[in-house]
Amino acid sequence: MTNGRRTLGLALTAGLMLAGRAVPTVADPWTPEELRPLRAASFELGSERVLAFFVPADGRCKVTLMIAQTREDEAPALGSRLSLRIEPGRSATFDGPEGKSLRLACRPEAAALLTSTVKTLAASASDE
Repeated sequence: MTNGRRTLGLALTAGLMLAGRAVPTVADPWTPEELRPLRAASFELGSERVLAFFVPADGRCKVTLMIAQTREDEAPALGSRLSLRIEPGRSATFDGPEGKSLRLACRPEAAALLTSTVKTLAASASDE
């Protein structure tokens, strides 16, 4: 990992931990948002906050999600990172714990990533 990539990763992690303090923009929960490469957006999925960004790689959208529990106090929360590649014209969904999901759709030529939050209509018996 290069120093630049490590610095970017650390900056995004810090941004996620401090997201309650106006670091990235919090997206409107029902309006799709189009992200450009390396432009991050923050999403509230119930008790989780997700910071999403992508870069084009091999003709696909290489998406990184930084996921952390939201907290009432100002203390930093430990989080997780999820990386995935989405083919242009395809989408992926990240399901939060309380019935909200983040939908990610890769635009043609991996030029942008369309994001939107959606409410899950039903939970399976194993989710309860």
